[in-house]
Amino acid sequence: MTEITLIRHGEVHADWRDRLYGGMDVPLSGEGEAQAWAVARELREEVFDGVISSGLARAEFTAAILRSSRPDLVRIDRPKLAERSRGDWAGLSVDEIDARHPGGSNLWRSSHGMFTPPGGESVEQVFERVLGELDRLAGEYEHGAIAVVAHLWVVRCAVAAAIGLAPERVAHLAVPTSGRVRLSWHGHRAGQGRGALIEMRGTPKVLNEDRAQRV
Repeated sequence: MTEITLIRHGEVHADWRDRLYGGMDVPLSGEGEAQAWAVARELREEVFDGVISSGLARAEFTAAILRSSRPDLVRIDRPKLAERSRGDWAGLSVDEIDARHPGGSNLWRSSHGMFTPPGGESVEQVFERVLGELDRLAGEYEHGAIAVVAHLWVVRCAVAAAIGLAPERVAHLAVPTSGRVRLSWHGHRAGQGRGALIEMRGTPKVLNEDRAQRV
């Protein structure tokens, strides 16, 4: 078993908030950087055997702060923990999506983000990628504790696996920027789930159909 503190990155810069960016490397806002520092302060007494991020700048910002007070830890990037790829829609605004793919933004909204853009990752593909990587980390840090700074769909997949939420319901998990969860993760074993949820901070919660996040 490995204890994983899984943290979503802070708020992104305003230039990107009305666009689908997914796995693109976009910067944090000033508020997002402040959120990262606040998380680090809250976790300052925690002992971690590793601090890992997706390698994208918005996640690595928080990871670097966490490591700064733990000088024995080195930077570790795990690209398989990056945000869900938006394919051909990456970087586009709603208007730009509709100009290229008429009705595309409505498909995205009505599916609560479950619709897979052309060339993008399906929810099932993200589940497989993320859970497989968490399994590998659990094996590498068995009986230890790690912090992982990642992204909305990464946190959603991990929490869904821990609480037994079906993939088609994962968009109903609302996770605020810099929200975090603590998981007891033992990987995929016959007859068992992958992990258990220990704690949720920043009020991640399951929303109803009308309020499901569409990002």
